[in-house]
Parts: sequence; C-alpha cells; structure tokens
Amino acid sequence: MQRYVAHQQKQLAQLHKSLEACERRVQEANTKIAELHQELGAELQSELSAAEQAELRGLNARLDAIKKKHAKAQSARLQGQVEVQELESLLVGNLQTRQQ
Repeated sequence: MQRYVAHQQKQLAQLHKSLEACERRVQEANTKIAELHQELGAELQSELSAAEQAELRGLNARLDAIKKKHAKAQSARLQGQVEVQELESLLVGNLQTRQQ
C-alpha cells in the first residue's frame, strides 16, 4: 500500500511539473500575442528609408486625389441615372399620350 501511495505521489509531482511547464508555455504564447497585437497597431514608417517614406507620402497624396476623383465620378453617375430616369418617364408619358 505504501508503494502504491508513493507511486501516486510521484505521478502527482510529475503532473504538477507538466502543468507548470504548460502554464509557462501559455504565458509565453500570451506574451507573444500581446507583442504582435502591439506591432499591428504600431506605425512602421520609422523603419522605412527616406526614399521609402517619400514614396509613401507620394502614394498617399495620389490615393487622396483618386478618392476625390472617385467621389466626383460617383456623383456624376448618380446624376446621370436621375437624368435617365427623368427622360424615360418623359418618353413613357409622351408615348402614352400619343397612343390615346
């Protein structure tokens, strides 16, 4: 019986060591996750060369211009759709008047 209890205690000690190792790995993984989350939110511009930063500024300026151009084109498209609908309504009205 004493051998059984001693064996069980030995297994329990091994399980505790395994649990501690697992807890350390989980903590390390959580730390790594936190670091990666921080890195995701960080500005990486400081790691760019001067030429890359200049290119980035130029691309951002182009992006802003393209966004404005897109907004104007979208507005013009909507105005064109309204005009088409108005003309179609006028055409249908005229055709109905002639058919009567």
